[in-house]
Amino acid sequence: MRVLTVTNMYPYPGDVRYGIFVKEQVESIRSRGVEVDVLFVNARTGSLRHKAYVAGVPRLWATLARKRYDLIHAHYVFSGVIARAQWQAPLVLTHHGVELRDRFQGALARATRNWPREVIVVAPWMVHALGRHDAHVIPCGVDLSLFRPMDRQEARRMLGLSAEARYILFAGYAWDPIKRYHLAQAAAELVRSGDPDVELLTISGEPHERIPLYMNAADVFVMTSSVEGSAQVVKEAMACNLPIVATDAGDNWDVIGEVPGCYRTSEDPTEIAGHLKESLSPPRRTAGRSRVERFGIGATAGAVVSVYRKALERSGRAPQGRDVGVL
Repeated sequence: MRVLTVTNMYPYPGDVRYGIFVKEQVESIRSRGVEVDVLFVNARTGSLRHKAYVAGVPRLWATLARKRYDLIHAHYVFSGVIARAQWQAPLVLTHHGVELRDRFQGALARATRNWPREVIVVAPWMVHALGRHDAHVIPCGVDLSLFRPMDRQEARRMLGLSAEARYILFAGYAWDPIKRYHLAQAAAELVRSGDPDVELLTISGEPHERIPLYMNAADVFVMTSSVEGSAQVVKEAMACNLPIVATDAGDNWDVIGEVPGCYRTSEDPTEIAGHLKESLSPPRRTAGRSRVERFGIGATAGAVVSVYRKALERSGRAPQGRDVGVL
């Protein structure tokens, strides 16, 4: 089976973590015997970023002129519009969530929802928001071999962190208003007022392979976002058995469920601080990993490949090239 992935989210030299979840999915699908090429539409560089999307159409045509694909898998609505500028191959489109909350992008996603042969969404709430009730709910997978429990003190030693401090971990861009970093700051200050050993550990732009070190070094992870699709970082923190305090964004509350040591919270800093204190006194670990094993990258890759096969069957096509099936 030959697949062309069209995406505007993919790691590049300017941001090696951007769209890492798409790259991980591509690599996991390749490991199952599927030939996958990637057309990356980088709209994050340059002064006129919309030009990258306009240029994406002739780039797609040029790619298809060189090689024939069984289907095209697009990630995100704008990439889906580019991918639909051809009718040689059926289209599978994954929506990652945040775009459905946006006034313009959400309207565009709903207006074009029937363009793809099959649609994948990363969280259950998106099925209704998109209005495509046959959409497949397949979250991006977690690399459980990378995100795993480690010795806390060893992780701190490797990062040069204090052995005695209590760390509240915030992972994300503090400048992004959606992340509401000010809530994490306010809650952390409330906790610090009663325990000066508590520190808010904020990370962004770290290499992907170092994130598990921070998750194992920290005492609790806090997410204060107003909007998410299906937050990968929450599933990764759970895979490390890290306690979590999370607002109701995306599928956060569905993912953490009723796992002891994981807390659903409002946006009130006092309530957030209260849950953080519960996680820190005494420090603990959770059994979150067992809850997110279903999101392992191998399982989600198999589910995506099954969608590929369904798209081909509905199109009356037989896959080309080397096709070793689902291993």
